[in-house]
Amino acid sequence: MLMPALMLLGACSSQPVANNGSAEVDVPNMHGIEFTAGTWVRKDSAALYMSPEQDVLLAVRCDRAKGAIVFTLPGSIAASGGQVKIEADGASHSFPAVNAEVDGDDDALVEAAAPASMPFIRDTLGGNPQRIGAEVDGTPAFITPGDKMVGEVIKACL
Repeated sequence: MLMPALMLLGACSSQPVANNGSAEVDVPNMHGIEFTAGTWVRKDSAALYMSPEQDVLLAVRCDRAKGAIVFTLPGSIAASGGQVKIEADGASHSFPAVNAEVDGDDDALVEAAAPASMPFIRDTLGGNPQRIGAEVDGTPAFITPGDKMVGEVIKACL
């Protein structure tokens, strides 16, 4: 999954970056969950949370052309659309999501985007939180430790 996911990071996002549909949400199922095993890695304009098997569990990348932060993670949503929930140190937002299309990749990926200047993105995620959680419609949440690489990607996108 690593190579196709890395190719995805260089692709343009088809997801609109308007804040329409974003909302603060409470994600109580993310509280008390242990960190998912993995390591943060920096790749160009992205921070990747990699599993021990080198699968990308969460990609946070900058789409400079749109001034947006794009989240990519495993999962799938209904064709009519769905949501990706991102939590950082207790604050959370829900973003409209689409199924990502990656040539040659059999793994299902979901993508959501938000303006890099959005306070939740800029201040909360960009402020080096201790925990970052992610959830796709109908899938269990996972939690990563925060890392300064995420903030660096966000700041570079502003």
